[in-house]
Amino acid sequence: MKGENSLLVVSSMYNVENWIDRTINSVLSQDYENYRYILVDDLSTDKTVSIANELTNKYENIKVVTNTTKKFSLKNIYEGIEALKPNSDDIIITLDGDDWLANPNVFKTLNDRYHDTDCWMTYGSYMEYPSGNMGIESSAYPEEQLNDSEFNFRGPLNMASFLKLSMKTFWTGMVSSIRLLLIRRLCIR
Repeated sequence: MKGENSLLVVSSMYNVENWIDRTINSVLSQDYENYRYILVDDLSTDKTVSIANELTNKYENIKVVTNTTKKFSLKNIYEGIEALKPNSDDIIITLDGDDWLANPNVFKTLNDRYHDTDCWMTYGSYMEYPSGNMGIESSAYPEEQLNDSEFNFRGPLNMASFLKLSMKTFWTGMVSSIRLLLIRRLCIR
């Protein structure tokens, strides 16, 4: 059996009562157990928090946090990561409160990718619901953008481009080397 990475999942939520049950259930249905999950609510005015609490209150590895002031998505993600107290070998997964995992093998697939390669980050495309139309994926970007160091993930890290994508994952050790400087600058402004 392959080694298991510890996965830390962070969801930022705001008024997603129509979707949060699907988001949470997609995490709960994973065939991978070595994960912790934090959901950070940004002052929702609907039933998001009560649904999230009802679905997660019996799990020790899942926590729902409700902000007392508006912080917006990026700061919620940053503070969610900090609250999970990641180790340098952990893998961070960001999953918006209105998105969900495609199948029960996503965590296992991510673990295998990080374990078998020198992977530092991944990003995914998405499928629109209910139309089923596929969102942009890396192969759909024009070749000139893939070769542009401002855009290309193989070149210098461009956090603005990374943040526009759907589900993102990254190895905490990568973040340690940059000390979350880019994210912190964006959050504190």
